Amino acid sequence: MIAQNISCEPILLKNGAKLFYQFDCDSIWLIHQGKNGKKKNIFSTNTEYAGYHYRLDYYLVKEFRHSLLFRYGCPATGGGCSYSLHDKDNGNLLEDFGDLIYDCTYMKDYSIKVSNNNFIIYYSDSLQRGIALYYVDNHKKYYFPLDTDQFDIRFESPVVDKKLKRMRLDYTYINPDADYSDLKERREIKASIVIDLKKYHP
Repeated sequence: MIAQNISCEPILLKNGAKLFYQFDCDSIWLIHQGKNGKKKNIFSTNTEYAGYHYRLDYYLVKEFRHSLLFRYGCPATGGGCSYSLHDKDNGNLLEDFGDLIYDCTYMKDYSIKVSNNNFIIYYSDSLQRGIALYYVDNHKKYYFPLDTDQFDIRFESPVVDKKLKRMRLDYTYINPDADYSDLKERREIKASIVIDLKKYHP
């Protein structure tokens, strides 16, 4: 069953390193092997959860110039996965983001074209209920506040105006002043963050 769910074929990276899963009767683990042959175990779990491998274990989402973005810990209901960024040369953990608002792997789906599409957007601890725009290849980060401190926020995919060189992030949240005893008053409030890509660039 484990062999059916997990491929042990190595993923060859552009810098000469590779990733591959291994397992025994007790454990499953993901190995990063640098081009110098040095190995690092960057993820491990119990074989008890092998049937949920694709959802729970590390899955390579994007290979950047110097790092690797992994997705893991996705709930059965969909969405809400966690993400981590690792050094491509040695496998070391660089950042752990939790759930991303946006990651650039969806670029083809939404036809977003900017000068450097290697960015992710995530909730930031640097601001109360703020977000961060992170250009991964050069580690540039920009922080933006939200219009609300509510936690029930739903973001839509970014919309990029190529002519004006700006990106708009639309989101909705429940009206905090609504009378929850009256369902008609539970209206969603819409808001946006507009990012000037000429100013906030890689």
